Amino acid sequence: MLPKRYFFVDRLKKNETIGHSINYLINSLSRKGLRIISIPVYTYLLTPSDYGVLNIFGSLTDLFAVLLTLNCTVGVGRYYFEKEQEDFGSLIFTSMIVVFGLLGLSWFGLTYFSNYFGKLLDVPTKTIIFIVPCVVLIVMSNYILSIFRASKQSKIIRNYGIQQTYAMFGLSVILMLLLKEDRYMGRIWANAIIAAVFAWIAFRKIGPLIQFHFKRKHIRYLLVYSVPLLPAYLSNMILSYFDRIMINSYLGSADAGLYSFAYNIAGLQYMFSNAFMNAWVPNYFEHINSGDHKKHDDEAKSLMRIISFISIGLILFGDWLGKLLSSKGYHSGLELIPLVVLGQFFVSYTVMYKNGISYEKRTWISTVVIVIATVLNIWLNSIFIPQYGIIAAAYTTLASYLVQALLTVLSVQWLLRVHTIHPIKLMGPVILVCGATAVYYVMNQYDLATWQDVLIKVALAGLSGYALLKNELKKLIK
Repeated sequence: MLPKRYFFVDRLKKNETIGHSINYLINSLSRKGLRIISIPVYTYLLTPSDYGVLNIFGSLTDLFAVLLTLNCTVGVGRYYFEKEQEDFGSLIFTSMIVVFGLLGLSWFGLTYFSNYFGKLLDVPTKTIIFIVPCVVLIVMSNYILSIFRASKQSKIIRNYGIQQTYAMFGLSVILMLLLKEDRYMGRIWANAIIAAVFAWIAFRKIGPLIQFHFKRKHIRYLLVYSVPLLPAYLSNMILSYFDRIMINSYLGSADAGLYSFAYNIAGLQYMFSNAFMNAWVPNYFEHINSGDHKKHDDEAKSLMRIISFISIGLILFGDWLGKLLSSKGYHSGLELIPLVVLGQFFVSYTVMYKNGISYEKRTWISTVVIVIATVLNIWLNSIFIPQYGIIAAAYTTLASYLVQALLTVLSVQWLLRVHTIHPIKLMGPVILVCGATAVYYVMNQYDLATWQDVLIKVALAGLSGYALLKNELKKLIK
């Protein structure tokens, strides 16, 4: 019999999903925390113009990591759950041949026509040749995530992500300090150097799994699974960033900055929910393959209750966190946080049901859904942002994410007819999160003293936590 002080910890360790979630969460927190710390460092070392070039370059590498590889890294993790899993190593090899072949051709084309692409993409010509080397880092990170998430080796993902991020930051600062002009190149050079080092590290970790056997059927598998997801991945980027671009176009960079800061604070919700969802993917496939629908539903309810509690915490206290991390110039945008968090909550809802689409390998459904949500978002933004300002962008993005969630649920339940938890069983958490958002804005209408504001929010968070997590704690203790 374990002593009482170790009993709870022992139960946590035995809960596999929570254990892997903690690893993903440590990875996300470490990288997100460094990103917050790096903002004042980079803005001190770089001029606003240099900082702008660096951010545009970062966006381009994210975009090209999907486009130039035809998204062929995402099918690797899915193949792990196929019946003919014994040739998984061969699929990894085939995928890498295809991906790095495409990247090699792309690097040659971008380098040869660097002047043309520099003007087209509105970035300095000398940065163009570094796009593909920096994409390599994203690609290898995707392989690490896909392979070791499927095999439930989350510690490898955690350690690889943290080491890569901190090495990049340290080397970037050193190189930028050494440069007298165009200091943004220090960050880009660091990215390329770290890409080479960590690509080698990733190959060493993946190497024992690789079977050096090229199979055409694996090319067909990757293309059939991954290419239909291309519009979905690209649309998801647009859905995440296009509202800021439109705010900048209609209202100016100051309002875009306020919105972006609020969005980054609210993004903590996605960081937590993504950690839980990543950890749950292998369990999902196991439960559906074995037909253990009850266990699937129980875990789905538990995950959504935990994610809901985190969402409520950010809705109620996100503005206080924002005040701690920013100067008064940013405080006027903090009231957007609850709306953005609510939108991110519906993204979590979407991700849970999208597992059914991945299971059936009908990825075109995800593409259609995200394209509809993206087009809706752009259309609503073009109408309401000029009239109502940045608050309109928060509402239009929320509406788009809600439509995305509803269409995903309908597709899985009534089109694919694969088993998923019935949405009615998750309505309790949804009502609580929506209710917390409504209460926040009602409270904002009154000039409450600080102690009153904190007291009410703490009470609401406590009651919500009790309603959402009391059964989870009982199960864990039992």
